[in-house]
Amino acid sequence: MSQVAEPAGPPPSSEVTKLADRARAELEKRDLKSAEATYQEALKLAPDNLHLLSNLGVVQFQAKKYELAAETLRKALRTAPEDDFVHCTLGILYYSQGGLDVAIDELTYALTLNPKNATAHRYMSIVASEKGWVQAAQKHAEMAATLKATERDSTFQAPVVRTAPRGDFLTPLEKSRLEIPPGTYRHVQPPGGEAPRRQ
Repeated sequence: MSQVAEPAGPPPSSEVTKLADRARAELEKRDLKSAEATYQEALKLAPDNLHLLSNLGVVQFQAKKYELAAETLRKALRTAPEDDFVHCTLGILYYSQGGLDVAIDELTYALTLNPKNATAHRYMSIVASEKGWVQAAQKHAEMAATLKATERDSTFQAPVVRTAPRGDFLTPLEKSRLEIPPGTYRHVQPPGGEAPRRQ
């Protein structure tokens, strides 16, 4: 997941902006350790900045610090509980850890907040396919492809929805996550152990 949140809201201080720009540049170079440290430095100056928190969560997720990423993303949600980017990212994190039901909750809520979130549709198609919900998986895959095609270009490849063994329809990055021996990851649980179910 290489997506980062776009800045919004009141303008941060010039020092915070410089640090955020530096962290983004470090992330583009795949220097996750430096990007994480720089985002943490920026958060000392702006501890409740939604975009710093969500981007730090993305970096921690990419660095395979799953528990820490979940904690950071939940803190971002305390700052902005209705942010579809953070709910989507948290859903993807839960999915990567095998928490399909919790992932569905977060991705569904992200889509409730923003029905045009192509990334949430893409991962909903993957999760639905793994659950065996072929029609839902196809619907979300088609929606993701349509949204991506209108956003960028028509070269976006939607996930292929199949009833094949797990991993057959995943991108190379998604497949690489699954090639790690079972039991290597601990399922990331929300505080209190059980995920809240959205109505």
